[in-house]
Amino acid sequence: MRTIASIGGGELGKLETLGIDAEIVKRTGKKTPRALFIPTASHDSPGYCETFRTVYGERLGCEVNCLLLANNGTSAGEIERQIAQADLIYVGGGDTAYLLEIWRKRMVRPHLWNAYESGTILAGISAGSICWFEYGLGDESELIEGLGFLKGYHSPHFNEKRAEEAFISILRGTNGQGIGIDDHCAVIFQGEEYEAISMRAGANAYRVVDRDGRIVKTKLASSSVYV
Repeated sequence: MRTIASIGGGELGKLETLGIDAEIVKRTGKKTPRALFIPTASHDSPGYCETFRTVYGERLGCEVNCLLLANNGTSAGEIERQIAQADLIYVGGGDTAYLLEIWRKRMVRPHLWNAYESGTILAGISAGSICWFEYGLGDESELIEGLGFLKGYHSPHFNEKRAEEAFISILRGTNGQGIGIDDHCAVIFQGEEYEAISMRAGANAYRVVDRDGRIVKTKLASSSVYV
């Protein structure tokens, strides 16, 4: 089944999203799932890769690989192979616009779509959460066009006043809907349903809808339908 886990924010290395990460691993249904980390948004930060290995490898029992795309050194065949072999793919945070630019140049989207269709779990935090939606709130509060695997608009770090205000401004006048996710919270989309998971009291996810210029914000309930 198609599954995407969108994490609003939090420090992976400080285990601020550990319960969410454990749930992502659990949903693979594998004893030792193959976890592929894509750190493009951080310009392939070596430290970020090591943090992911520590959490998803040593702590959560995954077989971890890192797909490095920023320096153009990974061949097209290797990109396809690594994505195809993964049981879960996690995209790190950082520069969203840079991430999507590199992915367009390296033609990563078709491989991710094939993985998504085949049941590989897709996940990500911050920039790695924005990328799965049609549109997202970028690092400079600008509108960014994502991969479109999920419908609508998205803002991570929604607990930050600046992010919420910018997201509402972008959504107003579209007659569209979006998902805002606080730090330490995630939404797992599976088929047409979703489940909100919070790691901290007060950390929530919201459906934000523009109804003829009137913005309606509703806290997401668990196990509901997102259309």
